[in-house]
Amino acid sequence: MRRKIKIGVSIAIVILIFLYSFSWYEKRKEYRFSWEKPEFATIERGDLVIPLPATGSIEPASRTEIKSKASGTIMKIYFEAGDLVKKGDLLVELDPIDEQRTVDNAKAEVQRAKANLELARSEAEKIARDWPVNLNLALASLEAARADLQGTVLNFLRMDNIRRNISPDKASFKLVTPSNERKSTNKNEKSNYDIYVRKALYQIALAQAEADKVHKLILYGKDIVNNQQSGNSWANIARVEYQDGLIAMWKSHASLLMSIAKVRNAINTRILIDQAKTKVDLAKEMLRKANVALEQALQRLKETKVYAPINGIVEKINVREGQIISSGITTVTGGTTLMVLADVSKLFVEADVDEADIGQVRELAPPGRDARLIAATQPTTQHTLGEEQQEEIKMLQNADNVNISVDAFRDEVFTGKVYRVYPDPKTLNNVVTYNVRILLTSPNRTKLMLGMHANVKFTARKRKNVLLVDIEAIKVKNEEHGVYIPGDNGKPVFIPVKLGPSDGMKIELKTDKLKPGQKVYTRLPKFREDEKKKEEQD
Repeated sequence: MRRKIKIGVSIAIVILIFLYSFSWYEKRKEYRFSWEKPEFATIERGDLVIPLPATGSIEPASRTEIKSKASGTIMKIYFEAGDLVKKGDLLVELDPIDEQRTVDNAKAEVQRAKANLELARSEAEKIARDWPVNLNLALASLEAARADLQGTVLNFLRMDNIRRNISPDKASFKLVTPSNERKSTNKNEKSNYDIYVRKALYQIALAQAEADKVHKLILYGKDIVNNQQSGNSWANIARVEYQDGLIAMWKSHASLLMSIAKVRNAINTRILIDQAKTKVDLAKEMLRKANVALEQALQRLKETKVYAPINGIVEKINVREGQIISSGITTVTGGTTLMVLADVSKLFVEADVDEADIGQVRELAPPGRDARLIAATQPTTQHTLGEEQQEEIKMLQNADNVNISVDAFRDEVFTGKVYRVYPDPKTLNNVVTYNVRILLTSPNRTKLMLGMHANVKFTARKRKNVLLVDIEAIKVKNEEHGVYIPGDNGKPVFIPVKLGPSDGMKIELKTDKLKPGQKVYTRLPKFREDEKKKEEQD
């Protein structure tokens, strides 16, 4: 019985609560009750910074590939990836045995080249010494041949006078003598060798002239012997005796021609002096090359110990101990890269900026850092920009005009400035971008690691003292942008406005119907369908 009473009481309480709630709702309809609470934002006046977004990665100031001029087996690697190194630190050590062998061979080649040079010099000195002696001997033989020829010629002429019944004492043959020698006026004769050659050629000319005259006399004698076999011609001298005199003159003539040839040959051997000098020059060049090879070998031996050329961090190690590497200067491939050092004294962001935004980003670069920079510092641009815009650009160039964020530190903002804009475009899927180098300047930049993905926002423009509101407050009604403000009866009232630029959170309002401090809806109240229809009818 008690259980039934309890159940009845519970049902009665539920019915009373329902009736009370229904009655309360009916009363609240008079006040257009909203079953979703609205949210507001406040209009304010201030400065608006308009960013341009881009993406990039964290990069060092420079990367240096470490190679060795030596080749061989790696004995020891003294650092690991991520270690900091200073300039001059020993990075890698190679087994020096192969390079030491190369040095020994190079030294032996130098000694051989020195010996060849000394031999070439000795030969050149001997030829230079012997040539005048040989020429003088040839000239002396030529003089003897000329004297012998003169004797045989006079003897033949005496016999010919006897044949012709003329006194032998009247026999004479006017030979060419050195008395007609002319002094040389050749200004190119600067050495004794040139003087020797000039004199020898003169002597040859004299001897050749005599030989030509004697040759005619020989032909005359031959004609006498051949055509006058008998008769009064041989009455005064025996034909055999005359013929012996002719043959003696003929032999002397041939001997003179041979002496002339020897002098010519002695003159021609002067070319051996020039050849000997050329051999000396070649020997000197071979010695020079051998010394260069020795220097290179010594350098490669020294390079078996590889030292850090810069301060930096070991970004990557490409080899291991026991590995055989090739030299960086003796192979076509450029040698084996041992490791990569990154200069982290400065950190940069390499960002890809869309071609639509690159014009504004270039204005942020310091003048002179972009070969095609269009900045306010150039006269043509100053003429077209107002004073306020020029001051704004100068301010942005000198300030930290870039904000950077990374996924590893979501709550931190890193700052930097545009360092350089590269003019070479990149095209991918018909999208053109330009590389912009951003120098990180904030103290917390040491937290960043190379290669991190970076989200970049360039401070491209600044709007000063404008009306601002949260971008969520902007609504669209009848294809017009505007905001809702609370009306006198509590109804939201739509105010059309003209919108300015936005930074992604705030947006500029261009209107004189709104004032700073005024509240606007960011979320409108929602009504029941019957109330909404009634409101639209009103």
